Amino acid sequence: KVSSMLVEALTLAGRGFRVVPIHTPGPNGCSCERGAACGGSTGKHPRLNSWQKDATTDEQKIRAWWRSWPDANIGLVMGGEPRLVAVDVDGPEGRATLARLEQQHGSLPETLTSRSGRVDGGEHRFFRVPAGLDLRKIKNRAGKAGGPMPKVDIRAEAGQVVAPPSLHASGNRYAWVDRDM
Repeated sequence: KVSSMLVEALTLAGRGFRVVPIHTPGPNGCSCERGAACGGSTGKHPRLNSWQKDATTDEQKIRAWWRSWPDANIGLVMGGEPRLVAVDVDGPEGRATLARLEQQHGSLPETLTSRSGRVDGGEHRFFRVPAGLDLRKIKNRAGKAGGPMPKVDIRAEAGQVVAPPSLHASGNRYAWVDRDM
């Protein structure tokens, strides 16, 4: 039986996303060796030590990973040849930050977006950086409280985002808002 996670990983790879298997939340915390001590990273970090180098669109490699870990969550590695960047908006504070930034700088364009499994809401917006822009100038950053972008993270070169239909520690699944965008 082919897992739905494998089917989705292959579909995303077919769209040019570089995929990696990531840990999965369970009744005792994360599937990693830290278990319940994994905290906010539960089900969000790669199963591979060299995940940034190993991320791939190769069907055979992806099939082998999901044979080993059929319930693995799906990680998408940003940057690289597809030139991808994600804006990760967490909860009400993240939505307020994004609204303030859009009021100051203009609205972000419509793009492929997923809902996270957070109980208080969250989303990932995916963007392809045009070839004329220097992707290296876009840095990974966590939107820390008290910083300029609270609860809004940027995932760029060698950053990773959890993809639908991965399982969140809340028990909810990540889901596409508009899969065809």
